[in-house]
Amino acid sequence: MGKMTLTTKRKPTKNQPKTDLDLAIQVSDRVQLETVRLMSCDSKQMYLVGSGQKSFKIERTTESRMDEGTNRVFVLANFTLTTFETGTNDEKPFAVIKAVFLLVYQTDSLQGITKKIVDLFGQTNGIYNAWPYWREYVQNTIVRMGLPPLTIPVFRLFAPKQPKTPKKKVAAKTKSSPKKKTTKKTKGRVVKRAK
Repeated sequence: MGKMTLTTKRKPTKNQPKTDLDLAIQVSDRVQLETVRLMSCDSKQMYLVGSGQKSFKIERTTESRMDEGTNRVFVLANFTLTTFETGTNDEKPFAVIKAVFLLVYQTDSLQGITKKIVDLFGQTNGIYNAWPYWREYVQNTIVRMGLPPLTIPVFRLFAPKQPKTPKKKVAAKTKSSPKKKTTKKTKGRVVKRAK
């Protein structure tokens, strides 16, 4: 299969500073993913769980470096999944799954790329590219541990936009003419009061 190049051009306006994503794009526009390797993994089940609700959290970190001699960028993507029984008084996890993936990227040139830019690239593209491998590893491991199925959500660089809530209409108060007659309810019927 031939090489496929996907570029994303997003230039900040003259007075707008470059964002972390703009800096990371300087690397992502140049590289191709060469290989993904599982470097280490660990899974522990602390106790048997009941049939109640489950919750989990995922932590992720990256370490990135570049090798100008071989024109390669290396990203270590570290993931940890911690699972809990929802509604229990005990906040101890019942299972923890860890994995570290090495992503190797090849490029024609790293000229003009700094360590900071490579770190930002690792935190965005590195995690994004490793996420499907992490998801598959977790799903297989959960099944082998005999735990209820778990689907890892999609990875998003940005939080989804929240729908706008309509603002309540407030009636504007206007100056009115002299006071109108007031009414008083008496035994289910309305009686007008005289001035």
